Amino acid sequence: MRSAPLPGSSLPHAVFFDMDGLLVDSEPVHAAAYVVAFERAGLALHPDEYRTHVTLGGGSIRDLYAAKGGSAAGWPELFECKCELFAKQVREEMELLPGVSELLQALADRGIPCLLATGSGRANATVILERFGLRPYFAAVLSGEDVSRAKPDPEIFLKAAALIGASPAHCVSLEDSPKGVRAATGAGVPCIAVPTSWTRTGDFTGAALIVHSLQQVTPLLLEEIVHNHLARS
Repeated sequence: MRSAPLPGSSLPHAVFFDMDGLLVDSEPVHAAAYVVAFERAGLALHPDEYRTHVTLGGGSIRDLYAAKGGSAAGWPELFECKCELFAKQVREEMELLPGVSELLQALADRGIPCLLATGSGRANATVILERFGLRPYFAAVLSGEDVSRAKPDPEIFLKAAALIGASPAHCVSLEDSPKGVRAATGAGVPCIAVPTSWTRTGDFTGAALIVHSLQQVTPLLLEEIVHNHLARS
């Protein structure tokens, strides 16, 4: 694993990337896959329910399933169906969002470690990373299965910082959702928000900066974010 830059520099010691909505516009695809999977299980789910409860609210889709009368015994089959539908869409239609490849390469060129910190399951992360050849860019991958508490809890970012041997205050997180921003700032990690059409109506209070696209994010900007964060600490 690549080590963090030397202490004393304002270069980020690591950059934490969310996945859904940041690397790929996958939140609507997750929702559509769950709608079909719920329907096959005899349950109704509207995409807006998923957006409100899961994407913006940070709630669990499994809790939503249970609230609609879904049985614990039926969940594994529904989830497997959803994962198959999602993977099919990733392989056939999904594209990287603008600026992803360029930013990852720029950080790699400067020796700044990148970690994926996603609330999505490991299977979903693997499908996306393999589809776009992104795995070599990440020093580590943390998924929702690697933590006991999902975003907006800060656990995933505290684990990511510890894994790379870095101080959270010297790292930067890139997130598209309010729950991600809250998780990062709760861990003491400055966060740049990159809202999508699914999340832009959310409350991004606490974000160090809000941008429209990863095309606006550069290593120099990340250095400025860390410098300003440390100056305020």
